Amino acid sequence: MPVIEVATRKGLFTLAHSAGRWAIRDAAFLGDNVTLSMTDPRDGARYAALDHGHFGVKLHRKRQGGAWEEVAAPSYPEKPAGLTDTDGWGKPIPWATQRIWGLEPGGADQPGLIWCATIPGGLFRSLDHGASWQLVRSFWDHPGRQRWFGGGADLPGLHAICVDPRDSRVVRIGVSCGGVWVTRDGGETWENRGQGLRAEFMPPEQQGDPGIQDVHYMAQCRAAPERMWIQHHNGIFRSDDSGENWTEIHDVNPSTFGFGVVRIPMIPAGPGSYPASRTKSATPPAARWWSRAPETAARVLKHSPTACPRSTPTTWCCATRWRSTRAASAWPSAPPPAGSGPATIRAITGRWSATPCRQSTRCGLRKGDGDAGARDVRFARHLPRTRMAALASHGPAT
Repeated sequence: MPVIEVATRKGLFTLAHSAGRWAIRDAAFLGDNVTLSMTDPRDGARYAALDHGHFGVKLHRKRQGGAWEEVAAPSYPEKPAGLTDTDGWGKPIPWATQRIWGLEPGGADQPGLIWCATIPGGLFRSLDHGASWQLVRSFWDHPGRQRWFGGGADLPGLHAICVDPRDSRVVRIGVSCGGVWVTRDGGETWENRGQGLRAEFMPPEQQGDPGIQDVHYMAQCRAAPERMWIQHHNGIFRSDDSGENWTEIHDVNPSTFGFGVVRIPMIPAGPGSYPASRTKSATPPAARWWSRAPETAARVLKHSPTACPRSTPTTWCCATRWRSTRAASAWPSAPPPAGSGPATIRAITGRWSATPCRQSTRCGLRKGDGDAGARDVRFARHLPRTRMAALASHGPAT
């Protein structure tokens, strides 16, 4: 049975498909701000990160057949007395977990190992299914960290964690703003890679510096692991050599700006990610299903062809949904003009139609589906403001 976990500002909701329809099967942490959830495919354990504001960051785990239990959240060691630790702007770095920004299980040959990415830039590792955490000091103490700085957040942050399916000792990390880092020995040593990335917000002589790139998200194709993608602050980049060198993808309509909460389908031919736009239009031209966040909080855009049922999906929440009456495989190459068709109107542009969501974009979960571009599926209508959604299991629909 397909199961989707939806993390929201008011709890964690589990949606299941049964008897031809989607329904909320379970809810946890009602009233609490759940910022992230992850299901470990190795043992089925579920993890949820919560941000309690004044009371700090918490982490919970639920084993198969068990109940939710609080486990240790990653915790920084005490900052040495007299140490001056600042970011690239000279801003003091607190030695305290501000947010859990990424969770990723280790390889199949690493039972119990989980990686955790945080703000203000610390990478943690657990060897006991999240019961305890250790700061990866080889990364935290790397002199290159002193050059990192905050992008959208006030402090540097780690988010994307790519465990190489060919060798689980090889792990790549995306840093905002700090570029791409890779370890080939399970975290003992680290290298900053990223030839070909550019940061247009920096002075011309610094734009190609791999140590200051604003990586919004990074993803690796499991079917062809040498193929990787980055949603950068100012563009979309692809690597065909496991992240050593990057090529910018130009002429992406309607925008190359986006916030990377993307997963790459197990199809090496295409990245399966499209940007959330600064404008009111964000339309992948040949997506089988796709969505984007509302303009007021344009954070995510994820896409996966139906031909790849095991790709990890997405947040399905959109203010304006562009649809075509033609089969998705025959959609025109160009979407409607950027900025056309806000969520309060219905517009017709050639073979495209723009249809606003009937419910608030902050409290619903929807997905367009099928070869007929005009079809969509409503998962849930009355959800709190959605943080993220992730496929927890891939069983056949019933």
